[in-house]
Amino acid sequence: MNPVGLALRILRFDRRSRISAALTSAGVAVGTALVVLLLTLPDASAARGERFAWQYVGSHGTPTSTAALVDQSSDVVGTQPITRLDVAVQDDAAPDTVPVTAGIPGFPAPGEVLLSPALADLAAQLPPEELADRFPGVVVGKLGQEALAFPEQLVAVVGHHEADLSADADAISGLISDRGGPDIFLLTLAMIGLAVLAVPSLVLVASTARLTAARRERRLASMRLAGAAPGQVLFLTAVESGIAAVAGTALGLLLGIPVPGLVARVSWQGGTWLPGDFTPAASTLLLVGLGIPLLVVLAAVLGLRRVVANPLGAVAARRRRAPSTWRLVVLVMVGALFAAGLLVAQNGGGPGLLILSMAAIVLSASTVGPWLTSMIGLLFTTLWRRPSTLLAGRRLRDDPQAAYRSSSGVVLAVFVGALALTVLPSLANSSPVGRSFQSDVLYADVPTADAKEIAERLRIGLAEHEVPGEVVTAGRARLRTGDGNHEYPALVLACAPAAELTRLPIGRCAEEPGVWVGSELFLPDTGLRLQNVRTAREPEQAGPATEDGAGTSPDDAAQDESVPGVPLADGEPVTVHAMAGSTAELAGSVLVDPALVQDSAAIAETSVLVSAPADRTEVVRTAFGRAAPGVEVDSVAMTEVQSRILLDDLRRVTIIGLSIAALLACASTVVTSAGSVLDRRRTLGALTATGASVQVLARALRTEAALPALVASLGAALAGFGVGAGFVRLFGLELVIHPSLAVPVALGVAVAVSAAWAAGRVLRNVSDEPFAEE
Repeated sequence: MNPVGLALRILRFDRRSRISAALTSAGVAVGTALVVLLLTLPDASAARGERFAWQYVGSHGTPTSTAALVDQSSDVVGTQPITRLDVAVQDDAAPDTVPVTAGIPGFPAPGEVLLSPALADLAAQLPPEELADRFPGVVVGKLGQEALAFPEQLVAVVGHHEADLSADADAISGLISDRGGPDIFLLTLAMIGLAVLAVPSLVLVASTARLTAARRERRLASMRLAGAAPGQVLFLTAVESGIAAVAGTALGLLLGIPVPGLVARVSWQGGTWLPGDFTPAASTLLLVGLGIPLLVVLAAVLGLRRVVANPLGAVAARRRRAPSTWRLVVLVMVGALFAAGLLVAQNGGGPGLLILSMAAIVLSASTVGPWLTSMIGLLFTTLWRRPSTLLAGRRLRDDPQAAYRSSSGVVLAVFVGALALTVLPSLANSSPVGRSFQSDVLYADVPTADAKEIAERLRIGLAEHEVPGEVVTAGRARLRTGDGNHEYPALVLACAPAAELTRLPIGRCAEEPGVWVGSELFLPDTGLRLQNVRTAREPEQAGPATEDGAGTSPDDAAQDESVPGVPLADGEPVTVHAMAGSTAELAGSVLVDPALVQDSAAIAETSVLVSAPADRTEVVRTAFGRAAPGVEVDSVAMTEVQSRILLDDLRRVTIIGLSIAALLACASTVVTSAGSVLDRRRTLGALTATGASVQVLARALRTEAALPALVASLGAALAGFGVGAGFVRLFGLELVIHPSLAVPVALGVAVAVSAAWAAGRVLRNVSDEPFAEE
């Protein structure tokens, strides 16, 4: 027997085998295209990272030789972030001797400006005082796409003299970087997406491979009984499934050709991608091209173990054991483990147990799902007496694993989607984070020695454009108690302007100078002193981003042990005023009256503040940028813009992932339902011969196909909502029920409807054929 010739002959003359092979190829093609796309995400992220790594000073490392200085800062226009680099050559060197990365026309000389194309277009559209005037000089060129993270990125490189840059300017060897790398956050999402979408993809492939599985088993068992060797049967199966798998893989790779152009249109971190970012590497194509057919063939061969070992048993009917009730105990244990993980994380014990419980929740679906399906069947056979319901219940009770299999692919996607769509609206609805200033206040943190001059230049700039608003300076420090056991972020500012410019719940200002603390705090009135903050830009602080100073990390405290600090009121007792409300959301920030600080110059860093009218915000930003070149002008609104971009990205990725999972789940459910009907033609024929009508059988098939999918999806959505609510509580947020939470539920309904439609459709087609063929 020639297995290859026999496999081709079967595909040529057996219509159902051809249909099964075609559907298998289609399922493999979809899975292949999806896997290739997900595997290209790391390379796409790395390509984007390499392009814009030069924009961030930290990516340059420690240069062996320096040729230039740079002040890197972030800005915003409207709701669009801007990356700004103020640069200067060292020691009056020639700008053309400074190396630059691809896409940069050259290092700008003093008075020269390079803009990205999108920023240049925007600067031409807006009035100069709102944007273009922020970049003093002549625009001498545009940055190419090779130097931008995405085509729409707003980037400005402004040339200066060395003396014009701040004292904190970083020395660099050039506008180059060799430390570009992938976006770790995006890679994490890619891995989650690979896990979430791989399951329905594998279920789709497995469903198509199992189409007419019973008919194939009987055929191969007959061949074994007729004298075929086990190796011949396995080889025949490998060839038959391999033909479909190879064809499907090739089709999937061809489908991947237009995918990069489509995926590149999806926005991430504020912009789209270059189509070349998603071009798969040759190694990826080779891995997928060889790996997927091998996996399909291996799955088909392993599924024939019973046929090879016991061909008579494959032909005979066998009774399956119902899932035991101990599976319900698994669900309870997993819930208890998640609750324990939340409790440990809330008490500062780390996320290890919480991550373990999340993995346990995902894995428990395959254990609890069949048991729940069996219980639905038991409910049907016990409480209902309609023939169609009894038939459906008997089927669910007899083989719950097979009934649940069609819906298993969508369970993980629905769970993750419900979790994400529970957490994201709560994050979006959370109160502003960061400094305690009002949302309309613009501020810049500068060395105290420069603060007065910068504030005066800002006043002049605002007066030129007739912008109302008082410019105020406020010292940044940390207030430490005499015993050194407590430390709080402090803002050195008079009470009246603080009540106007900050979100501190001061209440009524007192005439007597003092220290204002939140209603939840108690401070002694003696021994208080201010500790200096860093003069350089501070890294991320431990705990929540706070007001006006650094957080309270152990490193900071250790750093200040040898620094005596500045005593308030020369060590005399001070008046401690209680604010009208709590400052817990602001990390316990306190307000210190400047009259208590005898030596204000001892405070290393000062914030320059101005309240910007809503219709003149961009003008104020421009004046601020001219007054303090290279200094980052920040605001609570800018922080909200950055948070909004992140939340929009997460929400977009969630919806796209759920949409793809819905298509895959519907396809696998349709195939599984169709295969279930085709595999049971003999049983359906016997029922028809005993008098069962096609309408009764159709209702039974629709019920048994749709109900497990609907129940499993609703259960996964409830579990995702419960886990998401736990995370919302862990983050200290208010739970927000958003309409988008209905999307995972709609996905479950779509899968159930697809299953019911496929079962009824195939039964109508099959009922027109003579059952005697079976």
